[in-house]
Amino acid sequence: MMQCPTCGAQNPQGASQCRQCGTFLLSIYLPVGTKLRGGAYTVGKVLGQGGFGITYKGSDTRLQRVVAIKEFFLQGCIRQGNSVSIATPSITLADFERMKQRFLQEARTLARFNHPGVVRVYDVFEENQTAYIVMEFLRGKPLSRILEERGGRMEEQEALGYIAQVCEALELIHSSGILHRDIKPDNIMVCEDGRVVLIDFGAAREFAARATQRHTVILTPGYAPMEQYSELGQRGPFTDIYALSATLYHLLTGEVPVPAPDRRVGIPLPDVRQLNPRISPHVAQAIMQGLEMDSDKRPQTAREFLNLLQGRVAVPIPSTPVPAPTVPQATQIDELLKSILARLYGLSEKAHQEGMVVDCFWISRLKEEVVQSMSVRLEQGKQYLIAGTGDDQVILDLDARVYDPDDIVVGEDTLKDNVPVIHFQASKTGPYRIAVWASEMNGKEGFYAVVVGHKLTSSDEQRVVSVWEGIFERFLALVLAAAQAGFLCLHAELDTVGERFTRTLGMELEGGYDYLIVATGDEVHIADLDMSVELPDGRTMEDRGPDNVPKVTFHLNRTGKVKITLIPAKMHKGYAIGYYALFIGKK
Repeated sequence: MMQCPTCGAQNPQGASQCRQCGTFLLSIYLPVGTKLRGGAYTVGKVLGQGGFGITYKGSDTRLQRVVAIKEFFLQGCIRQGNSVSIATPSITLADFERMKQRFLQEARTLARFNHPGVVRVYDVFEENQTAYIVMEFLRGKPLSRILEERGGRMEEQEALGYIAQVCEALELIHSSGILHRDIKPDNIMVCEDGRVVLIDFGAAREFAARATQRHTVILTPGYAPMEQYSELGQRGPFTDIYALSATLYHLLTGEVPVPAPDRRVGIPLPDVRQLNPRISPHVAQAIMQGLEMDSDKRPQTAREFLNLLQGRVAVPIPSTPVPAPTVPQATQIDELLKSILARLYGLSEKAHQEGMVVDCFWISRLKEEVVQSMSVRLEQGKQYLIAGTGDDQVILDLDARVYDPDDIVVGEDTLKDNVPVIHFQASKTGPYRIAVWASEMNGKEGFYAVVVGHKLTSSDEQRVVSVWEGIFERFLALVLAAAQAGFLCLHAELDTVGERFTRTLGMELEGGYDYLIVATGDEVHIADLDMSVELPDGRTMEDRGPDNVPKVTFHLNRTGKVKITLIPAKMHKGYAIGYYALFIGKK
């Protein structure tokens, strides 16, 4: 569709004249193939258009990755060549510059965050008398479209899974002093890799909690609280909580809440369970509390709102001390997982700071008095780093030992520091066995992590390092999304596959449970990753779809060994090797 610069009406692509007001139309879009920033980026097809700009699918020619390119283009502007100019007296040059600065502020706001739930900014620049933001290209659908596909209403468990991930992102955003100010289903993307990402920070503003400030009035009726309708007002995280509550209300009832001004003059807001009696009482109560007109009565933080949704209430401390459980409960496991992921990232950063390529890493569960081993293929003559860590809550001292292909010990670390680090040069090419065990535990089972890396030796390896941050975020999103869906992490790893080799992993799984095995390719090198899973009862489950995110779920009736094979069905041109991430979880 083409938007008329005079009246804003939508017209069919290629129309010569506006069907609403008669204005002659010129194409307002950059031609496909347009080069930006000295050829660093190439413009592709139009993805969407809003009041502030046009978003294109594009490509980063340097890193050979797909990106989204957002161009500042106000309603009322026209294009002359590639340059943008004002075509209406309703917009002054000062207005244009002021709003362009707000557009650039969106990029600066997003650039402050490094979280799987917030869209990432790669670059920002001015060109063609306007401005551009280059962002990650999100493969997925807005929550609004998924709601339509569900017939206008969602099941409670699915909706809560999406909202919980948004809460995690908001917790970080609010802690940085930023409000989103336009949370709604259109601005929440559900990605193919399981991430739920908050987008469109064009209305975002810094805030001082409970202070009266002047704000521009940018809002969506039904999702915006009363304080957002005034330029002067006290705003804080509770402002976004109202919008998030309104979003969940819409997902579960199929109706947008009554706009705040209408409520203020007496039009009632129907209770959630009045519209959908199947909703859990504590979820309905949390939503209605989040939609309180009085901001003091709402949950004051994203974490508080999430706790209400999950039915978590304060438990009084008993007068008689209760012994601490030796086996982690479900909520403790969540904290252990977060702890080990944070420590894993620290190990990976250490490897990169030492000039290492991270070959692979994994997190897994480890029981008392058990030695766990994994084999990795190493190459003769290369300098390797193998580093591990316990979760520091259950596993308090992790030790490690490395054996060469002849089963001779080439290094070990048994210091009492919970971070075994082993440096060595591989004497031959072949499978090296890494054995880990816990010398000290505060419980019967916890998480550990291991990172394997080697010194950079070529420009090709440097190119692999360049995608490191992106694939680590895909790994993190994969693990957190599966855990949020109720799957207990048994094992997760990041490793490489290529045109000439696949990855096969054998793991014993306990009978009587539902399991999820999901993986993802790195997108930069691997275009399509497939998976085959052989079960102990003789069944073989496969996902050979073209989406680069193979996934299988199954119920296992008896305990036995499962064989998982990852196959790179298609590599991007010019690449023979790439990263993948894998998660194995039990319901």
